[in-house]
Amino acid sequence: MTLITFLTLSLFSSSATATTFSDVPNDHWAKGTIERAVNQGIIKGYPGNRFAPDEHVSVAAFFTMLSRAYQVQITPHNKKLEHWADPIYEAIEKYQYPYSKLQQKYINRWESKFLYRDRPITRTEVAEIIAGADGVNYHGDFAIHYILSQGYASGKLNGQTSILSYHGKSFLTRAEAVAFIEKLKTKGLKELRVRPQQPSDPKKLPPLPNNQFPDPKEGVLHEVLMNYPG
Repeated sequence: MTLITFLTLSLFSSSATATTFSDVPNDHWAKGTIERAVNQGIIKGYPGNRFAPDEHVSVAAFFTMLSRAYQVQITPHNKKLEHWADPIYEAIEKYQYPYSKLQQKYINRWESKFLYRDRPITRTEVAEIIAGADGVNYHGDFAIHYILSQGYASGKLNGQTSILSYHGKSFLTRAEAVAFIEKLKTKGLKELRVRPQQPSDPKKLPPLPNNQFPDPKEGVLHEVLMNYPG
């Protein structure tokens, strides 16, 4: 066994000090994943021995978890922050992931920054970020198709691997977030990569079971993005 493989497996092995939560029963589908993520400092619980596994995850919170899991270097701030996640966004902006721009064009800059970063993140948006972390640039259903084909995710329905069963419009939960990140690590994504500026070619996507491919309307949108000069 190589050192890298050993470290990857060790990262998500059972910890000697188990972390348990009153709202995560023994038969919860993500119990082990949640406990490992908390013990590794990727995510924290809430007062009262709660984890809130079904609570929605914000855009900023997902980037925070991803940064912690991959040990992205965060520079501490000595000045007062406009938003608590400013240091996270400064650290990850270089990766060019969608929804990670530090400076956005806000109508009311302070208020909108909070609304933009603190809104719940959808599973489609997570797919776009994860695809970017693997060094490709796919949008919408193409991003979902990509992460399904790489084994980074599966459908929300057991035994179904399809774009439809992925439920891209649903908001990501805390339990799903740590499951996504653990699967990235165990499937071999050892480091975060820079997302290309140009959209990747959807023709290079491998087929899913039953030769599934995204809706042709998504293809039209992606074709426009690929040929957009800006």
